[in-house]
Amino acid sequence: MSRSKRNSRVNGLILDIKNIDIKEGDVFSNYPKLCNKLGIEPVLRGCAKDSQIKEIKRYIDFERLPNSQSIIIKKVYDTPIKREDKRHTLRNNNSYDLGNHDYGVGYTNKGDMFYFDKEDYDLIKEYCWRLEDDRIVAYAKNSKDSWRKIRLDRLILNVTGTKNTVIHINNNSADNRKANLREVNRGCRVIIINNYNN
Repeated sequence: MSRSKRNSRVNGLILDIKNIDIKEGDVFSNYPKLCNKLGIEPVLRGCAKDSQIKEIKRYIDFERLPNSQSIIIKKVYDTPIKREDKRHTLRNNNSYDLGNHDYGVGYTNKGDMFYFDKEDYDLIKEYCWRLEDDRIVAYAKNSKDSWRKIRLDRLILNVTGTKNTVIHINNNSADNRKANLREVNRGCRVIIINNYNN
């Protein structure tokens, strides 16, 4: 069975739990029997099954009985538990070295290094930085409670809007020290980079 068909049975699951005759303490002989009672096709293995179980557990809490395939219903929720948006809520696993140089060195959770002026440490320390598309970026929620990407170089120089961009004089996008950053008009970017390289 194709991956997309398998996932389509999992994503967007909506159960009308009030119209399904299921209550706390009900026991089902196995997972497929529970799915049949809920009116959904069971996924029997792999990550798709894990996703399906996670989605079902928004409506009912259940567990497998010890040494058995049987499942017991622990709780039936009146309204489904809200999904948690974990797309960009990584813990801040960045680490920083502020002592060995006249500038700060940051490390992403994957070990990528980036450089910044020590005076910018308080500005950047709350974000979870990572390397993406050859830039050091983080994600933060805006006032509308949706996610926006923040580039470290733009944050340090306080560049907003789309008219201007930031270039790295030494062409190293991990080097975010102010001496290496210039705010330029997008149209002038190529000319300026060529002049610095010559």
